[in-house]
Amino acid sequence: MSCHRQLPRGLRAEFFNALNRANFRDPVGSARLFGRPNFGVITQTFPARVIQLGLKLYY
Repeated sequence: MSCHRQLPRGLRAEFFNALNRANFRDPVGSARLFGRPNFGVITQTFPARVIQLGLKLYY
């Protein structure tokens, strides 16, 4: 005898920066760096693409 029933479920996918474009952080710029060669230069970016998957089971 089998006791099998179908559980309701939900699948979710979220994509951030799916096209993988560069998201730059703010440029370097403080009063103590004014006049130096790296003043106003962008040296960092935010993380690349992020993909999240989730599965929810209701019982």
